[in-house]
Amino acid sequence: MIPFKSISNSKNKKCHFFHANGYPPDAYKSMLQYISSKYDLKSMLHRQFWNDNHEPEKVKSWDFFLDDIEQYTKENNINNDYGIGHSISGNLLLRSCMKNRNLYKKIVLLDPTIFSPMTIYIWKILTYLNAHPLIINSRKRRKQFNNFNDVFSSYRSKKIFSKIGDIQINEYIQSIFKEVNNGVQLSFNWKWEEVMYKTAGVKDFDIWKNLRKLKTPTLIIIPEESPVLRKQATKKIEKNEYIEIKRLKNTTHLFPLEQPKNTAKIILDFFSK
Repeated sequence: MIPFKSISNSKNKKCHFFHANGYPPDAYKSMLQYISSKYDLKSMLHRQFWNDNHEPEKVKSWDFFLDDIEQYTKENNINNDYGIGHSISGNLLLRSCMKNRNLYKKIVLLDPTIFSPMTIYIWKILTYLNAHPLIINSRKRRKQFNNFNDVFSSYRSKKIFSKIGDIQINEYIQSIFKEVNNGVQLSFNWKWEEVMYKTAGVKDFDIWKNLRKLKTPTLIIIPEESPVLRKQATKKIEKNEYIEIKRLKNTTHLFPLEQPKNTAKIILDFFSK
């Protein structure tokens, strides 16, 4: 079975959260605790956080991960539930709903990684030239530290995390590092990150061709700074009457960690109205 984390078990309405590349459910602890107060919340784990040893090199497209989501959907009898997906999972959740409108009553996509055709071609060229910046950064990423304080000091100084509070940075660190005999080290195979970047956008043409098929009420939240979805893309997406787009000020792609309470409030308001 596809592994998942139960955030809360209750008789409330069911909600399913799908996390970003390299950000397991516990990285979103602050945001998810608000949502779990209103919903019976589960979060599927992507393969980089499975205990089984799989080979990321075999992945050719994000269909590989979409198959996992569809298997999770069947195993958990998802029908007219609520769904949330961040980054890659926003892409996958959208594609899942385009196939079957009865899975979710409503979905929220948090800055979904849906790339325009031009961006897809650029990523392909950069990958072919071994010049993809995200892949280069994942290879350079430091995998081991002396202790958790050293990890915090390193991450606290990085610009990418500058808008995230200390509590949320620690939640993220605790979710992806583990203690070992000689310090702390990354708790997952970093090559999964690389393969996700390498195969990004390969199947996004399918989204642009079939976006009209989406009949599930959808809220897309995008950050004010460096959003994945650019203006031309959002204009095309908004032509679907089932889709609403909201922009979040003073945020980046990591806004679920930067503004967890505000993000949760927007999600809960959309689900309840």
